[in-house]
Formats: sequence, C-alpha cells, structure tokens
Amino acid sequence: MHTLGSAKSLSTLRGGNILTANSNLDLQLSATAPVSFDLHWLRSLGSVLLGATGIRVDVAAAAQFSISLSAHCTATVHRQDRSGQDWLRLSLTQDRALSATPSFTVRAALTAPQAFDPLHLALAGDHPRQRLRSLLKSIGGPTVSTFLQESGVDALQFASLAALWPNLTAATEPVLWHAAQVPAHLDAIASFTRWLASECPSATALQAHLLPASPVVSRWFEALTAAPASSCLPDSAFLSAQAAARACLPLLQWPELPALLRQLLVSLPATSANTAAPVRDLARRLYDAAGPALARALSAELSLRLSASAGRSVLLDAAFRMDDSGLNLYRHALAGNISPLFTAPQSSVEIYTAALGHSLLRHRTLELHLPFLASTSQSKDLASITSAHIATGAAGRLTLIRPSAQTAPARNTSTSAIHNEQQSRMIISASLSAADREPVNDNFSLTFTDTRVVGAGQDNHSYLQVLASYGIRDAILPASPARANLTLTLPGAIVQDWTRIPLNRSELLAPILARVSLTLQATLRRWLPLVYLSDPARYSTPAVVLPLLAYQFSQPFARVGLRQYSYDAMDPASVLAALNSALPRLKAPLARIQALLDAIGKPTLAARYDSESLPAILRAILNQQRHFSALLTADSFFIEQVLALARYNRDLSTTATRNPAAAARDLQRFTTDFVSVFHRRLSRLYGGQEFTALGSLLLIEATAALFGRRDAIQANWTIEPIPSGPAT
Repeated sequence: MHTLGSAKSLSTLRGGNILTANSNLDLQLSATAPVSFDLHWLRSLGSVLLGATGIRVDVAAAAQFSISLSAHCTATVHRQDRSGQDWLRLSLTQDRALSATPSFTVRAALTAPQAFDPLHLALAGDHPRQRLRSLLKSIGGPTVSTFLQESGVDALQFASLAALWPNLTAATEPVLWHAAQVPAHLDAIASFTRWLASECPSATALQAHLLPASPVVSRWFEALTAAPASSCLPDSAFLSAQAAARACLPLLQWPELPALLRQLLVSLPATSANTAAPVRDLARRLYDAAGPALARALSAELSLRLSASAGRSVLLDAAFRMDDSGLNLYRHALAGNISPLFTAPQSSVEIYTAALGHSLLRHRTLELHLPFLASTSQSKDLASITSAHIATGAAGRLTLIRPSAQTAPARNTSTSAIHNEQQSRMIISASLSAADREPVNDNFSLTFTDTRVVGAGQDNHSYLQVLASYGIRDAILPASPARANLTLTLPGAIVQDWTRIPLNRSELLAPILARVSLTLQATLRRWLPLVYLSDPARYSTPAVVLPLLAYQFSQPFARVGLRQYSYDAMDPASVLAALNSALPRLKAPLARIQALLDAIGKPTLAARYDSESLPAILRAILNQQRHFSALLTADSFFIEQVLALARYNRDLSTTATRNPAAAARDLQRFTTDFVSVFHRRLSRLYGGQEFTALGSLLLIEATAALFGRRDAIQANWTIEPIPSGPAT
C-alpha cells in the first residue's frame, strides 16, 4: 500500500478520483483509556435486612491497551476538501469474501496508583460519595447535626438534597459529582438533560446533537444510557434514556444545587484512606486482575464489531489534513501503525466510526461483584478478604468468591453454582436499595456465558437457532474446530421489576405470568437439547435422545387465562397434546441426524433416527414416556419456582417495613432454598447430564420476560481459534 502514500499518487487525486490498493496488513494500536470500577455488594439495611448497593469509582490511573490485528485489507483514498483546506479520506476495509475474519489479540494493564487511590476508599466504605449517602440517609440524627454545624451547610438545603439525590443512579452520580467542580460543566449537563427530557424528537436527533458535545456531556449521556456516545440508540433505548433524563431533571433544575455541591466537595474531601492491610491487598489484587478483564471485554467488543457486517468490516475510517503533520500520520496508517492517530490534534486528523475508532478506547468500566462484603469494617469480613478468590467472567466482570465456597464439597462449588447463587441474591435484594434512599442501583448486570467447541463434523443447526434467537443471524461457523463464546447480559436496573408484580386478584397478573411461562418453556426447549447433544456420542442412546428431540420441537403450553402455565405430565391427554405438537417439525432434524450418523459410518444407528419412521418413533415415546414426561415436569417445576420468586419479591418490601428482623431471616431462608432447589434440579435434570450453568440463563430470561423486553438482553458472540492440542 506504500504506493498510496507517494507524492505522485496523491497528486493525481482530483475531484471524484479514488485510489485503491490491496494488501495483507498488520495493524497496531497502543493507547490509554480512563477506567472506572463499578463496585456491587450486599449490605445491611436497618442493621439486619440485606439489600444491594453499588458505587462507581473513577480510579486515578489509566489502562494501557495494545491491539494487534492482521487482515487482508482494501485501502480506499479520496479527496475531502473543506473550507479551502486540502484533506484526504482513508478507509481500510476487510472483505470477508477474500479472507476470514481478521485475527487479533488484545492486551491491557492497569497499574495501581502509588499514592491516592479512590478504590481503597470505596472498599473501606470511606469514599466521599459513600459518606454523603450515609449523611443523606441520616437526616435528623446527631451525626448529620454535627456535620452541618462544622461544615456550615444549610440544614433545609441538605434536607432537600436528601429528597432529590435518589433520583440519580449509580452511573450518573459520579458524573454529576465531578461536574460540580466546574460550574460550566454542571450547566452543560443540566441544559442537555432538559433538552433530552422534553425537546429531543428522536434517537437520530440525539446522535446529531452529541457529535459536537463536550466530553462531560458525552459521559453524562453514556451514564444515562450505558451506550457509547457515538452510537445511535434503538427506539426502546431512546425512550428509556428520556425517562432517565426526566428522573434526574428535578435535581438538576434545583437552583441551590451548584453552590451546595461545591460546598460539599470542600466538606467531604477525598483523602488517602487509612485502611486495614487486607483492604489494601484486595485493591492491589483487583488492579492486577483488571488488566486481563479489560482485555477480555475489549476483545469481545472488537469481535462483535468485526462480525457486525455479513460482507465487509471497516477497520479504520479517518481524514487527514494534507500538510506535513497530516500526511505523516496518513503514511503511518498505511503502514499499519495507527497509534499516533489517537494522540494527534484534530487539526491534523479526524477519526470516524469504525472497528478501530475512538469509541473503542472510550472510558472503560469494570464490574466488581463483592457479594459477601456486607460491611468491610467487620473483622470477619476483613479476614475473608485475604484468602478470597477473584474470578474473571467471560464478559470481563470480576467476582470475589468467599473462601468457604472454595473449600465446600465439589458438587456445590462449581463456578456456575456460585455464580447462580450470587445472581439470585442480587435479584432478590437489589430492589431494596431504592427504598433505602440511595441512587438506583443500576451499576451491575446479570450475565450468562456459554462456551463450546464448534466446527465441521457437528450438527450445528440447533446452535445457530439459539444464536438467531438472540439476534445473531447469518453467523458463519469456521470449518476447523474453534471455541465459541456466547455471553448474554441484562442491565441490573431491570431487576426492579420483580417487586412490581400485580396482586393475585389483578387482571394484569395472568398475561405477565403467561409471558414468563412461555419464555421459560421456549428457553428450556432451545438449551436443554443443545447442552445434552453437544457430545455426539449421546446419539448412541436413541431411547433418551428421541424424547428430548420431541420435547425440543413441541409447542410451549400457551393457554393464557388459566391458572395452569405448563403441560400436566400426570394427564395423558396433556402429554399426548404436547407430543403431537412436535409432529410437524420433527422430520427435518431427524433427517439431519441420520445424515450425520451415516457420514461417520454408523448406518445401523442412523436407521433409528429415520425420518420416514416418525409415527413409529412417536408411538414408542408415548408407550415409554418416562423421559418425555420428566421434561414436561421440569417445565412446571422451573415455572413455579420463578413465579414463587416473583410473588416473594412483590411482598418483600411490605414485610421488611413491618418487621425487618423477620424479613431478614425470611430473605436468607428463601434465597438459600431457592438456590438449593434450583441447583438440585438442574444438576441431574436429564440423562444424567448436569445443567447447573443454565440457572443464570433462566433468571435472565425470566427477568426480561417480566419486564416485557426480551430485546433488553444484549448478546455478544465471539469465536476463538484453538491453537493446538485437544479442546478444553
């Protein structure tokens, strides 16, 4: 591509002329990005009742990122003059018709600050915003009276702030706090929020408004939406962003806010924490773990960007001013070194939306789950910190796992089991934080990750159907075996809907429960066969596989309005109805399985899956219906468990108000029983196969169904080559 950088080539560019060149290119990008930690943990309410809380902490360090990407690229160059100045527009595009998806590696590191560290403060419960929250929740108490007297803060204004502060969220709170240091920043946030709440007509208008926006407004937008400022929101997310803006508006329009926040910044200074050694050690270990977690999250995002288009991926799109500085940057880009572009002044280069763009190196946030740190000041919790294990999830989340959980019996200590328990507790307790006069706890997410080996010689049809159900259509599986990761994420704020279930006598209840039931039935029909048949050797037992296939392709029970939300495994007529509903869709999958077994030289076994023998297969399943009925029973079980969870959450707040101590004991018992029963049923659900990891999936699907927004589930799918040796 060096010819595109020659003076002779550039001199030929006039008007609409375009230059192109093709080459294998190794792109290198090294840059820094600011980082925040989203801490999420359980803490006591009223000294006894556990609830969820969280705080976003900007750390005094930037992450160092390094990206290496190799691809066969087409470079396209044309003139893009503006205002009498000569500019070049360069795009580097990878055409998948000529080569596979680009291969890339991502590395990241985050070094702990040498002196002041906000993470220390937050882990110790001594961050300025944590102290502010504590004071706002203690209006009328002696601690607040002493603070007001010593700081000179007006008592009435402070009481008004206590009423308005919970309108914020864990994501918007730190942006507003930092903006208070510069009056113009606070004014810009208030002006933008007012426009978004009442005047912005569409998502397209919002995106156009953000293009020239200041960094503080862009970050406020990202806090409201959890989306990059460069992205165009779908309609549903745009409406949610407007609702979030309206919630914040009363606080932002309060005349006394700017002066009061500046006074609080002085009264609640951020100072070095005199923390216990275990807390300092935990912070250090979190910084060490943050690098790989950030790399994993960025790698997943980059993979998603590169696979977003079916035909071509725009790797880089930038414009360069045709002076010495701009042309030097242009030639660096042609050679694959694009790092200088991200530190150069905008007078020389402008970078547009592409796989390798500014949004890739935006402010990064890492999620930390510290579920058992109810109070880091308690000695027993500080002792637990020392030996706690930090686990990194596929989506980049860091989770602190209690030491006792690592030494318990193996059956109860799988990573998925611990993960499911923590997610269950978050669902049950997260809604309590809003009732405790804190910003809405939106800084965590529910996640599920499926990892499997895909490639040639396998029946991947069910897997592709699962991907399509989460919006990943036209997925291309590699010819050689590769490791595929599917991560599903649901915003934690949606968990609030578990407390908003209508009362039993409400006419609104039946449609909601029916929606949850249909979702769980569809989820189990997609995933149970996929997990069980991931090992092709299981086809050797048709007596187990055929009922599973009949279950997979049966219609979910959908008679809305009845108290029954699934097939009755004890009713022969109900079992027959479920089996007959599979008949129209079973022929094609049986033919695929038969062809697969024939191809690997097992004709006798293949004949057991003969699609022309479908009536006889269904009669055999009906005559010995133990396996098929067990699957229908599982439908009923999980639906009833989730509905019980919904009813419990609806009633929890009322119970907590009447008798906090009893509610705390009940919460502990219910959570333990729920997780135990869920795991016990999943551990040996069908054919001796463990399905424990699906617990997180069922909770995510049920939560989205309860909310009526399955499109809120964000799916990220990546493919990783297996270098050598057997897959693990």
